[in-house]
Amino acid sequence: MKNLTLSLEAEANGLVSNYLRQRGINIDTDRVQLDSRYEFDIYGSNGQVTIVGEAKIRVSSAIIDRVVARVGEAMKKFPDKFPGKVVVSS
Repeated sequence: MKNLTLSLEAEANGLVSNYLRQRGINIDTDRVQLDSRYEFDIYGSNGQVTIVGEAKIRVSSAIIDRVVARVGEAMKKFPDKFPGKVVVSS
C-alpha cells in the first residue's frame, strides 16, 4: 500500500506542476512535512502563489472541508510557508 500511496503522490505532483506550467506558472510541487501534525501531499510556492493539497483516489466534500481546515490551521502556525495567494487542492 505504501508504494501505491507514494506513486499517487508523485503522479499528483507531476500533474499539478505540469498543469501550472501550461498556464505560465513555474512552481514545482512535492510532499512537505511542516511538523508532525501538518503534512501535505502537494505543496509548492513561487512567492506569489502557494499550492497546497492532498492526493486522494476518491474525493468528497468532507475530505475537501478537512483539507481546507488543515491548510487554514497550518497557515496560522507557519505563515512564512504560505506566501502570496494560497490555492488549496484535493
